[in-house]
Amino acid sequence: MDLQRNLWQFVVFGLAVTLALSIYADLNSLLEAFSKFEWTLFPVVLGLTLGNQFLRFVKWEYLLSEVDVDLPLRKSFYIFGSGLIMIMTPGKLGEMWKCWLIRDEQGTPLSRTMPVIATERITDLLGVLLISLLGILAFDRSPLILLLFLIPISAGILLLQYERGSYWVIGLSESVPILRTKTDALRNLYTNSRSLLSPRPLGVTTVLSVFSWGLECIGLWLVLQGFGADVTMIAAAFVFALSSILGAVSLLPGGLGVTEGSMTAFLIVFGAGEATAASATLIIRAATLWFVAVLALSVYLMYRRTSESIQSSPEEVDV
Repeated sequence: MDLQRNLWQFVVFGLAVTLALSIYADLNSLLEAFSKFEWTLFPVVLGLTLGNQFLRFVKWEYLLSEVDVDLPLRKSFYIFGSGLIMIMTPGKLGEMWKCWLIRDEQGTPLSRTMPVIATERITDLLGVLLISLLGILAFDRSPLILLLFLIPISAGILLLQYERGSYWVIGLSESVPILRTKTDALRNLYTNSRSLLSPRPLGVTTVLSVFSWGLECIGLWLVLQGFGADVTMIAAAFVFALSSILGAVSLLPGGLGVTEGSMTAFLIVFGAGEATAASATLIIRAATLWFVAVLALSVYLMYRRTSESIQSSPEEVDV
């Protein structure tokens, strides 16, 4: 993984998006809006972002326990935090990197931990979909667009619960030369995926996702309050959730461009001026994307330094 190159590409892309928003909203109007913002609210918004990450870590720990992966809490924190660097990958799919980190730590097969990452992403999407659905119902709009996402996900989860049919499909892989040696791994992968998406763990992790992403929705509402914008909390939650979904399905790194553009457009629809909408978008993205990316990089550097110090320390010799 060329982390340094990916990081620079992410930063350049982000700066380009920021420049585009500045040009759209008029730089002078943007600076004027920033000067009027109540910056005392910004630490609170950062705190809500940390709250989101804490609840996501709780979900991570819960899912690991469900597949019998027992990591020391400190090591689990380092791996989880390091994985957040992959916020810069399309749909955060790069967080699969955490599976390799766990394998390197204690030899856990990837087939056991990959379903954990997949369940994280699925329940994150379910969480923001439910928040968006509440917004659509509150504004008496058709939920058709969200159902186009929700129905396939629900259908896929239900199909995974059809154990007999799934094992039959996996059994067919024995007749494919390239997959013949991977059949046992595929069975383990399916077993862990099925268990994590059964009603109890799915319900627990989806509820955690609703609350965790709800904190960042509140963060956007607070930012709008800091500009004096007359936008309700439900509207702010709807805008944040729907923009996050659009950014995720765009498969662009971090949803850059699509998330910012849709969020700004939706905020204007809900009555925020162009400068306020663009300014609020830049601030909430700084708090929920760039702040997390910097924290993740810091955790990863600490993790790597700790690992290197352990590997370089002299072994004890019995005398």
